[in-house]
Amino acid sequence: MKDEGPQVLSLGHEPGVRGDTLLHRNVLESMSEGVLTVSADGRIGILNPAASQLLGLDGAEVRGKLIGQVLMDREDLEAFNNVVLAAVYDEAVGSRSTIRLRLADGTERSVAVTTSYLVRREGGENRKAGLVAVLDDVTEVEALRKTEREMAEATAAQNVELRDAYREIEDKNKALDSALKKVTAVRALAMLVVVVLFAGAAWFVWNEAGTALSLGSAAPSAKSSSEALTVTVAPRRLVSTVSFVGRLAPHKEVSVTSQVAGKVARVLFEYGDRVVEGQPLVELDTAETDRRFFEAQSRYFDAQDKLRELENWESSREIARARQSLTLAGMDLEARKNKLAETALLLERGVIPASEHKAAERRYEVQRLRYEAAQRDLEAAREKADADALRIARLRLENAETRMRALEKTQEDALVRAPISGVVLQPGSESRPRSDGDGGPVVAGRLVSEGGYLLSIADLGGLAVVGTIDEVDVVKVKEGQRVRIGGDAFPDLVFEGQIARVSPQSRSKASARVPIFDVTAVIDRLSNEHLAQLRLGMSANVTVVTRDEPAALLVPLAAVQGGRGSYRVRVQDKDGGEPRTVRVEVGETTLYEVEILDGLKPGDEVIVAGS
Repeated sequence: MKDEGPQVLSLGHEPGVRGDTLLHRNVLESMSEGVLTVSADGRIGILNPAASQLLGLDGAEVRGKLIGQVLMDREDLEAFNNVVLAAVYDEAVGSRSTIRLRLADGTERSVAVTTSYLVRREGGENRKAGLVAVLDDVTEVEALRKTEREMAEATAAQNVELRDAYREIEDKNKALDSALKKVTAVRALAMLVVVVLFAGAAWFVWNEAGTALSLGSAAPSAKSSSEALTVTVAPRRLVSTVSFVGRLAPHKEVSVTSQVAGKVARVLFEYGDRVVEGQPLVELDTAETDRRFFEAQSRYFDAQDKLRELENWESSREIARARQSLTLAGMDLEARKNKLAETALLLERGVIPASEHKAAERRYEVQRLRYEAAQRDLEAAREKADADALRIARLRLENAETRMRALEKTQEDALVRAPISGVVLQPGSESRPRSDGDGGPVVAGRLVSEGGYLLSIADLGGLAVVGTIDEVDVVKVKEGQRVRIGGDAFPDLVFEGQIARVSPQSRSKASARVPIFDVTAVIDRLSNEHLAQLRLGMSANVTVVTRDEPAALLVPLAAVQGGRGSYRVRVQDKDGGEPRTVRVEVGETTLYEVEILDGLKPGDEVIVAGS
């Protein structure tokens, strides 16, 4: 039977194509999903427009070529190549894998790849005729799922914040009730004291007046006189500050995540422990990874042996057998040729009948065909180690090695180590509120996803104080301003620092009547002696110097009259004349004084009270 060669499925445009084939071709070309078929000998068949766009391949150019030749030099299609090879060599079909592909316009897309076999009926049995891969662009679906997850996490975080705010309101209500009871008691006592004092004063005045009248003395006439109370304006230092209360937090906090998915086998730390960089923290169960690694290692060695066999194919057993068969067939052919010449000579001399010579001719022809078949078998055996076969063997070896190295890296990553030196933070503590769904403390048996959060380490090379200020003071505070930090828990220590961050957006808080803003102050360096006296979460008082004016003109609040941008003071005339009224521009106001920006000069006497 004549060999027809590999059967490659095609979407060609040859004339005379049947109607159902044209229908199939039109359906494939109009599909939004990409379709790629590979024949049994590894050649590309169908490649519809959607697949061409996703893979960046020209269907007319690659159709009929070996899949290895097309994908070998395309690094951007490495993930798709791995899926195809897994289906070809590992029979990993029927599964759905999601890969990332970069299109010709530079955009990246998430593509779901599903592989299955093409089957044809031969001799009453189903035989594999090739492979089909369906590519589905799921970028928008993944984006929607990500948005849904983010919204769910945000909702959970808001629920936690509302619950905490409600508890805080309840606690403050209880404290307010207790304070009101105390204030009521103090007020009643104060009223009693005032009544007693007034009664005593009345008795004293009445007693003195009665004594004077009994002596018959006359009261002197009072002279009505009113002298003005003045102050002299002189430059003085004006220091403006803003204060807030916060809690000590690490200056730098590093989240430790798991590089692999698995179950926690051992926890090698306690929360609050000081750890050093590189110290083992968590060990994951690697039983399944070990099993997959041994399988990948076995496949790697098999691929290595196969490549070595192809590289030395001329000295292989199969080539040796083919050569031996060709040699034997050649010897038999030579013998049949000699026998045919002998019978021809004998027939010519009339020794043998013509039938015997015909039989010799038939035997020679049969042996000649056997010799040619042996030649073809030798050529076919040599073709098994051609350039394409070697390239595919090397590709299989590289993929096997990549898979083995990846599993080996997974085994190494199963032991999670500390990325920095510091203190392991408690989950859900003040310094790290549980708002990211981290799953709570790390315990043996807990399942961890790849990239999942495990714990946080605080770098105590410096500390931060995180607090809030209201909308009135936030405009005065800027990054880089110097601060003084103290606290009731460490009364003997005062640290110098600076403002590191002022939130540009307010956040809502149930107990706050006005918008509040997050502010962070940092202490860059601390000695070990200081760190021994401090604990994360301690309350701290922060004083921010917002202005330091060495020569400001300040006058008492009572000296300034007016309002709504029109202020005035009365100035005493130095020559004894009538006081004059002066319009002034005011600046900052303290508890007792107000700054005069314009209208007065040093040495002026400002009338505080009196005529």
